[in-house]
Amino acid sequence: MCVDVFFFHSEYSTLSRIYLGLATVSLLLLVVNIGLGLWTGEFGESATAMFQAGNEVKAIENAPELDLQKLAAADARRTIAREQTLALKGRVVLHMLLGIAAALIAILVNSISVTYFVGTSRWCKEVVEAYHLDRELAAASQLLKRRTFPWAVGGMLTIIAIVALGALSDPSVFSDPTANPARHLTWRTYHYLGALLGTGFLGYAFYMQQQNIAANYAVIGRIVAEVQRIRAERGLDVEDAVPAHSVSE
Repeated sequence: MCVDVFFFHSEYSTLSRIYLGLATVSLLLLVVNIGLGLWTGEFGESATAMFQAGNEVKAIENAPELDLQKLAAADARRTIAREQTLALKGRVVLHMLLGIAAALIAILVNSISVTYFVGTSRWCKEVVEAYHLDRELAAASQLLKRRTFPWAVGGMLTIIAIVALGALSDPSVFSDPTANPARHLTWRTYHYLGALLGTGFLGYAFYMQQQNIAANYAVIGRIVAEVQRIRAERGLDVEDAVPAHSVSE
């Protein structure tokens, strides 16, 4: 695959807009999903009440003397709690599905900056070597890549942590109905705080990646200017989309 000077010079603005748009969509989805999480209401409390009533029913049934009145009351509480839990389950499912979509898009946005710098830093190095330009230009691109990767990887790890905390707060999977039916409520608090702090961190991480992409574009612009000057001195077409010294990838 041949990647030339003209391509990077003319197409960066489109890439920048796409990156900014995807980052904005990613943050909006995360914010909306935080709202959906709050909209689930008392799902956790209803599930806890259902588990507790279920434990009470089992205890009464296993008692030496069966108390039918207490059994009926406990079973009624379990039925009411189950109905309340099922009524809110649709909201929880929507929250989970949107969370998966938001997580995938967040990872995609961070991956775009990684892919961009892998390609452009290599391109800068090879073009600098091919045209015998100042090596500081390639070094500047490499430095920006090293500065960007921690933000991108940090953003990916952050969204994974938010999803993991969400899974731990699921009463149907990680609660222990027998020993501690309310354990998931603690994880729910951690999930909410993690989502708030994580979304803020992701916003800043996207901002830093965008700034580094812009700085790298300035480096590319300097390389383009030097290549055009050299090609003009050699009597070559400076706007040639496939110059003699192309970069293979």
